[in-house]
Amino acid sequence: MELSEARAVAAAFLESMESPGEPLRLATNDEQVADVGWAWVFAWSTAQWFDTGQGRPPVGGGPIVVVKATRDSWMLGSGTPYDEQLTAYAAERGWEHVDPGAEPATKLAAWLTVQSPARPDPVTAADLATWRRREVQGWWLFEMPGFTDTMFLVGDGTVHEFHPSRTSVDEALAAAGGTG
Repeated sequence: MELSEARAVAAAFLESMESPGEPLRLATNDEQVADVGWAWVFAWSTAQWFDTGQGRPPVGGGPIVVVKATRDSWMLGSGTPYDEQLTAYAAERGWEHVDPGAEPATKLAAWLTVQSPARPDPVTAADLATWRRREVQGWWLFEMPGFTDTMFLVGDGTVHEFHPSRTSVDEALAAAGGTG
């Protein structure tokens, strides 16, 4: 299934759950769509959030998954890491799951290891499994679990640490140097 066809399936799924007072929209940037091998995974939010950056994305639902072979679609839950849900679904069906964030997680783990020389063991990508992560304008955004004020942008050759209480993601992207 091509991305454009999967986008139409995801849009129909999203339309089925929107209320008239708050229209919903898929992210239009193809860089915000993850290809996990057996499925496409689409980010979404309210139209207001995409248009103005104001308001809050709806709470409780994660990205929309469209299975390439069957056109089945569903929404990832917010209580379990997304990759864990995708891996379990693929394993139940005997499909190989590709984690699009695996390489950036490995880069961030290596960077964190260098930043913490007193730590007895190196940080690994598995240590970051509970962190929220998503692709943003060619970078991977990693959010530490729990209540913290530290996020990381991971690009091809760099890691940029920032504090969202003082710096927006857009400002951090600009400071990190634009495209990852």
